[in-house]
Amino acid sequence: MPKVDHGTVGGCRLGKQLVNFARLTGQKIIAPDTPTRFDRRGATIIDLAVTRNLIVDCKASAVDELSSDHLPVKFWLNTTTDPNRNKIFKPHWKNFQHKIVSYPTNNFSPQNANDIEDEIKRFTTELQTAYEVTGKWIEK
Repeated sequence: MPKVDHGTVGGCRLGKQLVNFARLTGQKIIAPDTPTRFDRRGATIIDLAVTRNLIVDCKASAVDELSSDHLPVKFWLNTTTDPNRNKIFKPHWKNFQHKIVSYPTNNFSPQNANDIEDEIKRFTTELQTAYEVTGKWIEK
């Protein structure tokens, strides 16, 4: 969890609420160590990610690029994917759309939090499967 002081995620009222919410719900806030927005009132972090059950190490860093009212943030996911892989996965979006539409729809009437979690898992599996079966690997 990022530090809670001035110029960090928890340095204001809304930031403290976000930090508290993440703590209560088992989520993790991923934010750079340095502020991403600077104005006359001070420096703050406004660019961050909130994750849950992320199984890879993730780091965020503010990058001094572009001309904007805030610095862009790069999120680095430490995966086991070889960065020098000679193939890329190219989705076929029209086939993906047809595949998603072909799945049966459920009358979803959640009775508790577990019903919602189960539905999210089902939907995520359908989404990932449709993506994988409708695209193909191609040479770079």
